[in-house]
Amino acid sequence: MEQKFIFKRQIIAITLFFFILMISVNSIFFYTSLMVEIVYLNIVFLPIFKKMIGYSSITQKFIFEIPMILISVVYILKYPQNLKQNDNLLNLLFLFLIIALMLSNKNLISNIVNSPLSKFNSSYKKNILDLLLCVYPVIAEEIFFRYALFYSIDEYLSKILSVTIVSIIFVCSHYISRWANRIYTYKSYVFQLLLSVTLTTFMALGGNILIAIFLHFIFNIQAWLPILLRTYKSVRRKKNVKKEF
Repeated sequence: MEQKFIFKRQIIAITLFFFILMISVNSIFFYTSLMVEIVYLNIVFLPIFKKMIGYSSITQKFIFEIPMILISVVYILKYPQNLKQNDNLLNLLFLFLIIALMLSNKNLISNIVNSPLSKFNSSYKKNILDLLLCVYPVIAEEIFFRYALFYSIDEYLSKILSVTIVSIIFVCSHYISRWANRIYTYKSYVFQLLLSVTLTTFMALGGNILIAIFLHFIFNIQAWLPILLRTYKSVRRKKNVKKEF
């Protein structure tokens, strides 16, 4: 059965933020609502363009994050001082929290070991490309949600409310994905919410966005560690073949 391109929940999300956008015209939250609407529209309709035009999945993954990156650049230029924040004690505290959150998943080890990504053979270049495609979305999500979106809201609202709003929007961005009903469960959304609350709180307390990107990447260990295992197996296999000759 072919996966649907448009779901009811996607239309609801787009309509809701369009409504928020309309009522926020001439208000301080107009541009915040606009950038969320742009990102949501991209999430919903980009797969349709892929079907119509027929470009590769790699190209799809690359352009999927472009709206978030372009919007974020504007806010990085607007709040450059926040890039310089760094507190080693804060970094260590939140590294511990992320690792604790990651290890609270009882199926973590089995998911890594039994992941299909670690099973099939692939070239060294393919492995490197897959690793880069694991890093790229993390960078885009962090600079958008934890930098651009958070600081655009935090400028006018309390930090607690800002963290809450950013985290809800973050989870919704995954919930409206075309493939959400295949790759996410309700447990996944709980972990996404906890991850977002943790990382956004980290930024609210003066964390560095580069550290937030690193922490998010560590949390996504189920995505990239199987690829490293696959690369390791491939290298060992090649060495064994050379020894035989």
